[in-house]
Amino acid sequence: MSVIAWDGHNLVADRQLTTDGMIQSATKIWRLKDGSLVGAAGVFSNAVAFVKWLDAGADPEAYKDDWDTEEGGVTIIRITKDREILIYVSQVPFTIEDDFAAIGSGAPYAIGALAAGLNSIKAVEIAMEYSADCGRGTNILALDI
Repeated sequence: MSVIAWDGHNLVADRQLTTDGMIQSATKIWRLKDGSLVGAAGVFSNAVAFVKWLDAGADPEAYKDDWDTEEGGVTIIRITKDREILIYVSQVPFTIEDDFAAIGSGAPYAIGALAAGLNSIKAVEIAMEYSADCGRGTNILALDI
């Protein structure tokens, strides 16, 4: 349960990780070796493995099919250095052609905030306020550093 939002400049994620009814804090966004930004929502252990797979070059032979099952499912947002927005729910991404995007259970709140002209920081804050599945503060990565 997460919210991760992109506004064209910053990738922002909440930090709430819920496991077996227990809430903990975790980082859900990373900068890959190629400079792209990536955020992960879903079963956290599989999400981290998926991100490591991407960072290692996304070898199709090393892909785990259970990453895109209902029980092990993950959703990944990747922002390339050219600001292309890629969404992965399997090893083949699709492109979002809007200027902003969000994933996770808090995405509807964040998308509404982004569509209203707010930035991704405020969008994630709004999602954390109104979604019981999001919280524990934020992490922020800027594409241009």
